[in-house]
Amino acid sequence: MTERKKGWARLIAASQHSWQGIQAAFKHEQAFRLEIYFALPMSVFAIIMDRAGTEKALLLGSLLIVLICELLNTEVEVVVKRIGNEYHE
Repeated sequence: MTERKKGWARLIAASQHSWQGIQAAFKHEQAFRLEIYFALPMSVFAIIMDRAGTEKALLLGSLLIVLICELLNTEVEVVVKRIGNEYHE
């Protein structure tokens, strides 16, 4: 049995796996790509706006939540597709 990674090695390995997942979502999921394309200019706009730091953080956080929700939605779709192929209305 292989020894489990601990500490920084585990964090780095987890980060690499997460990045690979984001790359796969960008490559295979059109909705995720569209949300990234919209989020990038909106992020720049949120940063350059003359607002308080808290408001900027809330704007950027809401964009991040949208991307996270899309990844969760994609995950659910993949799981459902693995279980069965029949179409439900």
